Amino acid sequence: TLDATAVWRYQHHWLRRGEAPPPLADQAIALGQQLHAMHEAAEPARIGAAYRLAALPDRASAAKRLGEALHSEREAVRRAAAYGLAALGEAATEPLLAALASPVKWVRKAAAFALGEAGFTTAATAAALAERLAADASVYVRSVAAAALGCLGRRAVTAGTGATVVPIGVAALIASLEREPNRLAMNIAQNRHIKIVRPTDECDVCEGIGINYGLARFDPVRSAVRENALWALVVLCSHGVRVLGEQAEPLIGTLASVAREDRNIFAVGTALDALNRLARLVDGDTSPSAEREVDATVAALPAHCWESLLRGGLPLAKTPAPV
Repeated sequence: TLDATAVWRYQHHWLRRGEAPPPLADQAIALGQQLHAMHEAAEPARIGAAYRLAALPDRASAAKRLGEALHSEREAVRRAAAYGLAALGEAATEPLLAALASPVKWVRKAAAFALGEAGFTTAATAAALAERLAADASVYVRSVAAAALGCLGRRAVTAGTGATVVPIGVAALIASLEREPNRLAMNIAQNRHIKIVRPTDECDVCEGIGINYGLARFDPVRSAVRENALWALVVLCSHGVRVLGEQAEPLIGTLASVAREDRNIFAVGTALDALNRLARLVDGDTSPSAEREVDATVAALPAHCWESLLRGGLPLAKTPAPV
């Protein structure tokens, strides 16, 4: 039986070597059928088939079969196909770019995720994700596209194309932060437990529990897109200032504005994390203006996540003395 051992094989090899494992013997027809297996109990079989398809020697054929499965009406099949396409690597780029234009938002969401994980680290891939972030009608898709830009940019730095790819993603993320609103948390707005909140006309994804810790500085608001965009920027800012190109100073201004003014405590903390990394994390590739913004904001905020700030390079001397 072909099952989740294929997932373990892929993850074990990737963690040890940073690349996909060697190809397996060609079993495309049987695996294609297994990818569409029915019922919840077949989840390991479906995902195992997707990873085994990704490990076949005929990568074009694997991309075709997984790409077709990504358009399935069944979420379980789409999910398995997305994992398989991510494991396939850059050979999955063409079917994923095609799926990114699907009229079905669940297909677009899956394609955006997998492009971040595996798409060609090129300007074209970054621009396609940036378009989804800017124009998709679904909050869910926009939030996934935002996160994918961070993942794509990180891989681009490793691949040597960061100077081309990262500024495209950063410009799109800055524009998103200027455009996307916070909303009163759904559990509060709907007076429901967070597990049973319903999508609304404004938002088709659960945006989480709103918390302000009783501090007047914040409101109990959330935004899946803003928070994912800021987390993507944490990832990108971990690689220093130079890779940001001409977007470095605009980004520092945007992050500082969010850290100083945003009413969403999650957004503020993440923006400060990103800014702190630009200020101190990469030796010889930091920003004095980012450092000034971090120090001023840390001094003014009523609450802090000291662990992330210290891990991002904030000197211990900048934290309060023990009581």
